[in-house]
This record gives sequence, structure tokens and C-alpha cells, in this order.
Amino acid sequence: MFPESRRNIRLEQTTRSTQLLKLAKERGVNKFLAFLNSPPIYYTQNGLATNTGRGGTANLKPDCYEKYARFLADVVQGVEQHDGIKFNYICPFNEPDGHWNWVGPKQEGCPATNREVARTVRLLSKEFVDRDMDTQILVNESSDYRCMFRTHETDWQRGYQIQAFFCPDSVDTYLGDTRMFLV
Repeated sequence: MFPESRRNIRLEQTTRSTQLLKLAKERGVNKFLAFLNSPPIYYTQNGLATNTGRGGTANLKPDCYEKYARFLADVVQGVEQHDGIKFNYICPFNEPDGHWNWVGPKQEGCPATNREVARTVRLLSKEFVDRDMDTQILVNESSDYRCMFRTHETDWQRGYQIQAFFCPDSVDTYLGDTRMFLV
């Protein structure tokens, strides 16, 4: 379910966390969304779940994008197999366009440019398709709806999301032909 030597430790921690999901399911909740405030720290560039000491790009090591996609697919499959909770949706980045404090030590999160989001979504989509998974990928869980149409307290690399992800002219970020995603 989880990578490397962290499997047993993470499974014990996850068991406590999934109790709430099980209670929700018992009470009639039938759709579940998973999101991450940060990639696992062993995949981050600074070894932290915050963006401390970095700019507004993804705190993900360049060689860890594929590992991160596999990790997300492992978690979705593992929680369903172990706990009977199916995540219908997953958001690989939480508010990547946010203008909140990315440089301070107190705010977990993972800013990302539209190109970094698109790269991750393509890899995650491929992983889901290869595993015959039907979990949909949420693109882009914005911190402010204005970032979908323009820039708002951020720069062009995280703004204009509708155009970036759904206009075929946006060759580096277009996701309209990617399977398994949801806006």
C-alpha cells in the first residue's frame, strides 16, 4: 500500500484515519474525495510538507513525479482493499495556485505551476488506466475561482487554468485528451 520501509508504519496510521471514512460510509456517504496538502516528505525537494525556503513551484523532486503517481494509485487501491473505502476522486495538489504563505514554516501545501499539475495528472491518469482504476482526478482544486479565468495574486504560470488545461492550443498543459480526469 505504501512505498519502501514505511508500509507498516503508514498502515497503522492510516487505520486510525480511515475510521472516520468508515463511519461516514456507514451513515450513507457514498462518494469520497482524497486530496494531499503535500506529497510525502521523502519525495519533496526540501524534505518538508511545507514549501519553506522555496518559490511557487512544486515541492517535488524532479525524479519523483512517476513515484508520486504510483504512490497515489497505491493509496487509492490500498484504502479500498484494506478498508473498503473507494475514493471516487483524487486531487494530487491542494490549492497549487494559492497565494497563501508558501515560504513560511507553518502552512503545509504544495504550490505548482500549470505545467507541473499537467505533468502529474498525465502520469497519474496513465497509472490509473494501466491498473484499470476508475477514480477520477480533480483538476485543479483552486484556492480562488479567479485563478481559473485570470491571475489573482499569483503569476501567469498558475492562472488562466481553464485555458491552460482545456484549450488545445496550450500544448504544454492541455489535458482535454487525458482519460480519468474531472474538473
